[in-house]
Amino acid sequence: MNEPEITVSVFMVTYNHEKYIAQAIESVINQKTNFQFELVIGEDCSTDNTRTIVESYKNKYPAIIKTVFQKHNVGIKANVESVFVNCKSKYVAILEGDDYWTDNNKLQKQIDFLENNLDYSCCFHNVKTIVDDNKSRTWNFCKFKNDRSFTFDDIINDNFIPTCSVVFRNNITWDFLIKLRSIMAGDWFLHIYNSEKGKIYFMNEFMGVYRVHPNGQWAGLTQIEGIRFKINSLFDIDRAFDFRNTDKIREIIFKMYLNKPVGYKDLIKHYKKRLKK
Repeated sequence: MNEPEITVSVFMVTYNHEKYIAQAIESVINQKTNFQFELVIGEDCSTDNTRTIVESYKNKYPAIIKTVFQKHNVGIKANVESVFVNCKSKYVAILEGDDYWTDNNKLQKQIDFLENNLDYSCCFHNVKTIVDDNKSRTWNFCKFKNDRSFTFDDIINDNFIPTCSVVFRNNITWDFLIKLRSIMAGDWFLHIYNSEKGKIYFMNEFMGVYRVHPNGQWAGLTQIEGIRFKINSLFDIDRAFDFRNTDKIREIIFKMYLNKPVGYKDLIKHYKKRLKK
């Protein structure tokens, strides 16, 4: 007898998420669906008890959880790649080990939409951003008021999609993974990549939480460091797409990031020189 086909692979990477990983895993396990799903967890040799917690859930839910345990710390890029390689289902949902979902029908809602709207490659929803689990320091990640659609031209301008909210058709290729290795903002690259495959839909519902905490990947960046990160990411993305969008990306960099006050003089000088090449 054949095993039922798995419709969704939930992508999860984790490192030193001892405080958060159980809540993340349980928010996946608790999903109510009329299809099969799996949770693929890449654990990158945490120095805390993250791996022990992941192992305990793997033992409890062996039919759902697939683990990718790194033998030594390989870093975020290699860990991401190894998890993507093991996501073989029709759809992929993303949830990092320090975030969590709050709606047990989240996957069902998003898969229903994608199954009925074949011209869309991806859909996402709103989430709450919480700083250090302090519920008094909370805001809406997305500012959109209604359901709406987005295209490549929207997403190349800014990374406004909360990664913990996306479900997309599994079009991941080796070419994508190889390019991903050299891109700082891998999530932005993924969203732009999906936008080339079809439209992207926003559901105006809150179905997850994105945590900001001291151990987060982008914690502690100054405003100027954040601008540098976004500009360098756009250069990386332009290269990854074989410079098909150079004029548009240059326009975005000037408009969004180099039209700044005098305090950014050195930053502006550096990038204007680079853009003239």
